[in-house]
Amino acid sequence: MLPDGRGVVSRARAEAENSREIFATPILGSVLANRIGEYMHIFTTHYSYRPFGCAVIIASYADDGPQLFVSDTSGTVGGYFGVALGKAKTLAKTELEKLNFNTLTCEEAMPKLVGIIHEVHDKQKDKIYEVEVAWVSDKTNRKFEHVPDDMIPAPPAAS
Repeated sequence: MLPDGRGVVSRARAEAENSREIFATPILGSVLANRIGEYMHIFTTHYSYRPFGCAVIIASYADDGPQLFVSDTSGTVGGYFGVALGKAKTLAKTELEKLNFNTLTCEEAMPKLVGIIHEVHDKQKDKIYEVEVAWVSDKTNRKFEHVPDDMIPAPPAAS
């Protein structure tokens, strides 16, 4: 993780800890996303600050179901069913739009999402890469858990 990412993650952890101490309950994903967005936005408004060079994805599970939020470098926050960031985000977003996330379970969606990552990866420029997968669902008791490596599909063989 880059230094900018560490700074934002540190702030998110502090916000979550403060919420737990003050309200004795975990912070909602939407509230955390908005607070992080406000924090990132401050760094775009003052000449003495440098904007963060990262975007943040926040996944949570609320009473009304799973939630996914993104705060970009300007501090703009949005909620999504699926999102892509980085170099090949346009191609990845096109593939994500073909999936119906209302009907897919985590187990069904994970191989498709990993397949999209393998498909959009630039094999000429980034020869070595690693895919890490985690999920939040009812089966994980609404907790963030890493998917075991043996469940993650391998990249297709090079031709």
